[in-house]
Amino acid sequence: MHPSVYCRPNKPDRLIVRRRRVVAMPQPGELAVPLLVDKATECHVTPPDWAARMVAYLNAPQHAEVLEPQCGTGNLISALIDAGHPAGKIIGVEKHHTLAQSSRLRFPDVKLYQDCFLSWAQAETDRFDYILTNPPFKKVRAHMNAAISLLAQGGQMVALVPVTFTAPRAEVLEYLPPDAFSTAKVNTKLISISK
Repeated sequence: MHPSVYCRPNKPDRLIVRRRRVVAMPQPGELAVPLLVDKATECHVTPPDWAARMVAYLNAPQHAEVLEPQCGTGNLISALIDAGHPAGKIIGVEKHHTLAQSSRLRFPDVKLYQDCFLSWAQAETDRFDYILTNPPFKKVRAHMNAAISLLAQGGQMVALVPVTFTAPRAEVLEYLPPDAFSTAKVNTKLISISK
C-alpha cells in the first residue's frame, strides 16, 4: 500500500484538550436514563403547556385531593405540583411498569398505584372532588366512564380527549391544535365535566 494511506495530510497527530466537559449527575427525583414511550404504553404525552392549562381549568383548591387516572410520564402531576398542589394530595394510577416506576422516581410523595385504571376504579370506594386526566385514545370511552364513576357529587373533572368524544354534562373548554399529538394523528379537545 502507498504510505499516504496511513497519514493524515494537513491534520495534527494530536489534539490539545483545553477544558474537560463536566457531566451533570442526576439529582434525586430525576431519571438517570431517558424514558422511552412506545406503542405498548398507550401513552400520549401531555404537552407541558397544555398540562398547565388543564390545571388552571380545574381550579382545584391547593389542599384538595386530585386524582390523575393515567399518569403516564407525569406531566399532569408535574403541572399540579408547579401550580402549588402538595404532592401528598395527588393520587396517580399507571398500568405500564416503566412509566409507573419513572413517576415514582420523579414524584416520591405522590400516592401512585401501578394498576390498570379500569380495574382500580372498580375496586376503589373513595370518590374524588377533582380529577385531571388524559386517557388512552383507543379506549377513551371506557376510561372516561370509569373516571366519571369516581367523581364525587359536586366534583369537577378536566380531560384531554379526542374531538369525537361526547358525554352528558361535558363542556368543551377549547380545541387543541392539530399538531398537539402528531404521532397519534388524533384531533383533541379539553373538556370539563361536573357532577
